Amino acid sequence: SLRPSEENLMMMVVNILALLSVITSCDSFSASRRLSGVHGFGGRNYLFCRSRVVKETSGQDMHMPSLLADSSEGINENEIAPKVAAISDISVRKLDGKTVELGTLIPNQPDKTTILVCLSHFGDFNAWEVAQQYTTAISLGDLDSDCRVVLVGIGSAESAKIFSDSLDLALSDQIELVADEAGAVSKALGCYRGFLAIDKSHSERWPATDINPYFKLFAMIFGLGSPGTISKVIYGYIGNEKGGMRSRKWVVDSLLLGSEKGRFPKITEEAFDGISDTSGLRPFELATLRAQTGIYIVLNWAKLGPKDGDLFTMMGGTFVFEGHDCVYNYYDKGILTYADMAEVVSVTKRN
Repeated sequence: SLRPSEENLMMMVVNILALLSVITSCDSFSASRRLSGVHGFGGRNYLFCRSRVVKETSGQDMHMPSLLADSSEGINENEIAPKVAAISDISVRKLDGKTVELGTLIPNQPDKTTILVCLSHFGDFNAWEVAQQYTTAISLGDLDSDCRVVLVGIGSAESAKIFSDSLDLALSDQIELVADEAGAVSKALGCYRGFLAIDKSHSERWPATDINPYFKLFAMIFGLGSPGTISKVIYGYIGNEKGGMRSRKWVVDSLLLGSEKGRFPKITEEAFDGISDTSGLRPFELATLRAQTGIYIVLNWAKLGPKDGDLFTMMGGTFVFEGHDCVYNYYDKGILTYADMAEVVSVTKRN
């Protein structure tokens, strides 16, 4: 096991290896696949709106932030709050392979709170980190026991099963994971479709105007068309030791679970000896979790990643419903930028 004195050096080495693995693997995948462009961005105006509690906030201003800018804003094509009617008839697949309409998973009862989370695809960091944070929030009792979390991931039911098994999602009675192979739910809700994305009809008519989806994905990794990503990457390295226990616990829980599942690097509890349970996130801890996740994703891309290149850069969002009334929504603006868990929890407690 790693001792605290050895931990930071190991973390730095692993992060370098993870970056090299991602670059070389994606290069080989791009050479072996013929992929079309991603929907979105081209020729369309987007509403960049702050995450909001719909009951308390109204009206947003149209503006386009810097590609590299960081803010607390999400990306949404719609000015109005999402409606369950827009997605209720969309078919999704449960882990047992059965097909259900999404509306059946959101009870129309005012006293019932449902958190609908549109994940990105099952091979994306956002999906992994969001799911990891919900499992820890539930284990801590941050979400009431009658609050339901519906995770809608982009990909096949087979990919969803691997994703669920990797994160032990089935152990929670409050989490329902379903697969949306075509990303229909995210599209219907107006989620951000990624950097340099163009409509499929446009790319089919003028294929020369589109570019390889791996290029778009890597551009977003480096912050292009993905405002806030760079600062989130840096945050993973510098940590937030004053952020409180919850800023760190989901990271430690996920690192230990990943190690238990055989993901590299393997970190044991002894690596955290002498660290207070109330400590905030320490330097390199989150970066190491991302390295652990990244290496696993690269090695299992064929099983986790979407078959359609249009979906590589499709982002998601978080929507809190009281019955069928949306009281909060946040649209992910790029890689590593998703709804703040403390904010979501506070909304469920307030409503």
